[in-house]
This record gives sequence, structure tokens and C-alpha cells, in this order.
Amino acid sequence: MLNTEFYDILDAELTQLVEDNGFRPALKHKTVEQNKPYVFLIWFLRIYGHTYRHLPYITDGKGDSSCDIILDIEDVVHGKMYYVAQSKWNNKRNCIKKIDSQEFKATLDDFQLVFEGEKGETGNERFNEKYKELQQHVSQNGLVRFVYLALCESNPEVADNIAAFEKNHSTKIKILDINRLKLDYIDKHYKQIAPESPLEIKHSPIRKKIQLPIEQLNIKQNFLRVDKPFAMYVLLLRPKTIFDLFNKYKFRLFFKNVRNPLRDSKVNENMEDSLKNEMSFFTYFNNGITAITDDVDQHINPTAELINVFGFQVINGTQTVYSIYKNYRDNPGARDLMDRRVLITLRLITINSDELSLRITRFTNSQNPLEERDFCANDAMQIQLQSESFETKYWYEKRREEFRVVPDDVTVVSSRDLAFSHLALNLARPLAAWEAIASGGDYVFVSSEDDRKNGLYQQTFINAQFKDMLAAYLFGETVYPHIYPDEELSKNELIHELLLVRIVLDKYLKRKLNTHELNLNEYILKNHENEKLLFAKIAKFTTELISRMLGNDIITKFDFTKNTSEFWDIKTRFESLDISKELAEKIENTELDS
Repeated sequence: MLNTEFYDILDAELTQLVEDNGFRPALKHKTVEQNKPYVFLIWFLRIYGHTYRHLPYITDGKGDSSCDIILDIEDVVHGKMYYVAQSKWNNKRNCIKKIDSQEFKATLDDFQLVFEGEKGETGNERFNEKYKELQQHVSQNGLVRFVYLALCESNPEVADNIAAFEKNHSTKIKILDINRLKLDYIDKHYKQIAPESPLEIKHSPIRKKIQLPIEQLNIKQNFLRVDKPFAMYVLLLRPKTIFDLFNKYKFRLFFKNVRNPLRDSKVNENMEDSLKNEMSFFTYFNNGITAITDDVDQHINPTAELINVFGFQVINGTQTVYSIYKNYRDNPGARDLMDRRVLITLRLITINSDELSLRITRFTNSQNPLEERDFCANDAMQIQLQSESFETKYWYEKRREEFRVVPDDVTVVSSRDLAFSHLALNLARPLAAWEAIASGGDYVFVSSEDDRKNGLYQQTFINAQFKDMLAAYLFGETVYPHIYPDEELSKNELIHELLLVRIVLDKYLKRKLNTHELNLNEYILKNHENEKLLFAKIAKFTTELISRMLGNDIITKFDFTKNTSEFWDIKTRFESLDISKELAEKIENTELDS
């Protein structure tokens, strides 16, 4: 999704808001286009402020001192917070440009005067009212944050200005550029999770208090509490509670989990079958749910029927939640019986450490085996690669089945497939890629700090660019069916040959294009659809050449994994190969098998 494409999507949503009769009294202009800067503020408050009330917070107008919005929010951790937002609307042709550095600096100057209480009354009554509230909040040492909202791209030139402002005022400034807005849109509409809000110090997709009905045990205490090293509660829930949770919050429940519910899982099928046919035994078959929370109501009576939690996140038991939800949804006639016979154990841990919550996830017994890549899903390198992928029609799946909806023109490619292709072809380490796959250990996602011998994560991903990874993957998908086509071989089994085909392709193109400088990955990305025939011919030519170099009369697969010295010798010979005019013609005249 290009920025221009996202601009069109957003523009359509804003047009709809302008045409909403409910907003008409607040709109100052006659035309749709003239009103879009104002409804952009309304859109921002809906998406990030989680409020459909806009009049109390929008201060846009003459004398607003770069304060289009002054919003107060009850933060789940820090109490009342004030956010000051300035929006810069621009037309479509400017959405690929960078934020104007001078304009941004002028906004910072206004923010400073506002923060220091040096703005006097203006003709803007709404601004005056909210500004007084803000000053009173600041005088009581209340926290204030600033947001700059722009439909263009971030500008690295303003980084020093932001750093200086934050240091001088002990506050934070968040820039929401068009790239960030696009990522959040994808989170909301395609992953179906709540995007991280700039209006929260600590992101919690579920900000509201949740009341969990506790199963009554008819003893002096309805739950077990452990206080050290941090508070943990063990309690029992009925299926209706689980159903209501997912029905209301959907995939926001699993934001801090390493994965979403899996669509195709034998374990899940067995779980659902147990709920239908062996309800009384489900409690004994199931491991229950582990969840973390920012806070739990500290004044809980041991015989309480409800427990209040804040920032609730399921970090283990995703499949349990989803299986119960599906059964409860699809079998309304069995709900009463299910609620009588089924109990689900909930371990509720009060914790504020992402690192520790990940460790708990890793070490908790999981009914569906976790892959190594699951634990890397929220790593900064994975997030960056996925962000880059949204500029293409191939989206990077860093977390299994995270996209619940996929646009018709988009193909989702797993981080696993891309990593193996990148390691084998771009980094020229086919044996390492083969071993990582063959071992079943997914060592491309294991840190060298955890496993010095086999860990390939840093080597594979540091400095990796998504487009290079995609080019390697697409090259493999295009070429490998034409390498030994008469033999039923997987791409993994042909990973050494793929690298050799790539070497020949590079040499052939440099001759054809009469250049010594060629970005092969760029060429592959641009031409892999149009040049399928050429790629196929080079694949067949390469396999024939490999056989001749090995002294074989019959063109057949050679096991380079067991004869690595043979491979490196042949690779060296390929790298010194001169693609003459005659050899180029031979490639072009190669006849493919029907």
C-alpha cells in the first residue's frame, strides 16, 4: 500500500465524515474539501483518543497557538494526562514529501510558549477555556505530551529540535506522519488489533476496566493469591466470560502474545471437539489461560464475585480463548450446558515488564508448539521489515496468522520463507539455510547469544532490507520448478543450485545490458513476471553446466549438502565464468521441456 493509496482511503473516510449530518453544526465551510482539515481532527480523536466527542477538545481556529486539540485523558498508570495536538493537512501530491522543517520549528516555538504559560487570552474562546485547564494541570505538576499530526513523511532534520525540546521541558513529542498512520490503519483493519496510541504512555489495547466474574467455590476464598515476587491470582471462569471477552475486544486481547489464534491446528480441532462431545472432561484436558494485567483492584474481598483488572492481555491460552468463543458462538443451544459443565483456569499476573511477560510466554507450557520466529515477532528488526513490506503488494508476516483480512491484490509471505531465501541467495550461505530448515530448529530466528554455534538471527537480519529479501524469495519461486523438473524436489533441496542460477543470471544480464554495475535484486523485482521464460532457460542451462563440471553424462540432482567442497569449487568456477556471445546465444536458444 503506497502512501498515495492510503491517502485515497483516508480521504474517502474524511469525505464520509463531512457528509455525516451529525457534524454539520460544527463545520465552518460550505465545500467538502474545505472541511477536511477539521474532520481530520475528528478522525484522529476517534482512532487514537477513543472518543466520539470532539467539541470539548478541538481548539482549532484563530488564535489556537498551534493547538488544534487539547485533550485530557485518564491514563491507566499515570492518572490524568493532557495531550496537545497540532495537525497539518495537505493535498495528495504532498503526501510523499517530508515535513517542512521550518514549519515544524515554528510549531515547537508555539508549544514552548503554551507549556510555559506565556500565551494570553485570544479571540478563540474554546482555546482560552482549554488553555486555562492545561495551565492549572501543569501548575500541579501534571504530565503533558505533544503530538504533531501530518499527512506527509517524517523529516530527520527535526530530530535535534525534538530532542532539545523534550530535554528542556521533561516531556515527549510524538510525530504521526503518513507512514505511521498507514501502519496503524493496517493494524486496525487487516490485523484487527488496536494500534498503539500516541495518547498512551504505556500502550494497552484494552484501556478500560474489565470485570471478570469469578466462579464461586463455596469456601472462604474464591481465588488463590500469590504476592511475591509480584501479585498473581489463580481463579476459575465459565465459558460465557471467555465468550464475552473475545466478543467485545477481539484480537486486542492478544496484542502482547507472540501469536494470534491459529486457523488450522489439530490441537484446536481436538479442543473444539472436546467442548462439543466431552464437556465434563474439558477442564481436565485443557491447560487454561495465562494473562497479564497492569493492575488489579487491591480491595478484593476473598469471597468477591467479581475481580476488576486493567490492561488485560492473554499471553498464553490464545487457542483456548478462541476455541471456546467459536463453540459458544456456533452452538447457542448448548450454552447453558457448557456454562454448567466447563471451568477454565485463569492465571492472572500483575506485571509491567514486556521482557518478563515474553519469558513467561516462552516457558509456559503451550498446547500448540511455538516456533522460534514467534518469539522474534515483536523485535525491532521484524517490525521494520514489515513496515517496509507495506510499500509493496507482498506483506511480511512476522507473526503467524496475524493478518485476519488481506486485500485482494496483496500476497502474504512468511518471515520464515523470506529469511531462508535471503540467507541462501543474498548472503550466499545456502548450506546454512539448508541446515536451518532441515534441522527443524529455525536457527535463522535463534540469536547467536543463545546459541553461538547455530544461532543465525543477527547474521540473517542485521542490515536486511525487505526488497532484497523479497527479490530472493520471488527468484526462488520463479526458478526452482525449472531445475531438474523431472525430479520431485523442494526448494530447500535445490537451494545450492538456486544460488548458481542466480550467478549465471547476473553475468548474463550484465552482458545483455552492457554494464558492469547491476542491482540484480531490483531487476528481479521489476522483471520476474515478464522474464519467466529467460529465468527458466538459465535454470536449465545452469543444471546442464553443473553436470558437465561434475563429469556426469546424465543431468541429475547432485547432493551438495554431503559434498560441500564440490559445491564451493563449482561456485568459484561459476563466478569466473565468462558469458561470451556464443554462450549467451546458447542460453537464449535453450529448449525447455514441454
